Amino acid sequence: LSTAPAVLLLGAEGEGVPNALFDLVDCCVEIPQLGVVRSLNVHVSGAIAVWMFARQVLLKAAGPAGSDAEVAALRTDLNAVNEKFRLFREEMPQLEKKILAKVAPIIEKYEARSAAAPPPPPGSPKTRSKEKEATS
Repeated sequence: LSTAPAVLLLGAEGEGVPNALFDLVDCCVEIPQLGVVRSLNVHVSGAIAVWMFARQVLLKAAGPAGSDAEVAALRTDLNAVNEKFRLFREEMPQLEKKILAKVAPIIEKYEARSAAAPPPPPGSPKTRSKEKEATS
């Protein structure tokens, strides 16, 4: 079991770790994510990274046999999570279609209502703010 100090370097949301710092690290990891936006809040990323680090330390401490009951339970939990992620990746396209099918009518109603809404009456707060913008 290694007792060497470790440093967790977290990057800014959306921007990541500055390129100049990559030369200073022994390894680099990325949290796999689904979807278009590939950014997590930094505290969420930190929590995931610390958990995975602690999990690895526990597994290493248990030795190759992994006879420790807690470590065995962690392995079972990890396998279950991996299976859920695998299923989620497989089901994602169908789920996306179902969600879009349910949300599309709501969006269409909202857009139709917004398009059909009469303009605000003269002297209303919305009209005054637009009048101020026009004269500025």
